[in-house]
Amino acid sequence: MTQIDIKKNIYKFWDLGGHESLQSLWHKYYNDCDGLIFVVDGNDWNRMEKVKNCFQSVSSDDRLDGIPILL
Repeated sequence: MTQIDIKKNIYKFWDLGGHESLQSLWHKYYNDCDGLIFVVDGNDWNRMEKVKNCFQSVSSDDRLDGIPILL
């Protein structure tokens, strides 16, 4: 976890990793989430279909309703 303090705001960032074995843990962070940054490795074209499916799953999760997502 990385924390950045700017004036009276505290920003916490977690790099949850994209490995499939870790994706099952992502939902545990959704309830305390105020925003999501979904990072895609643009150099790995062979995984783009998996990335697309993963993003669709994340962005359609009800726990993230109303939460901004930056892709």
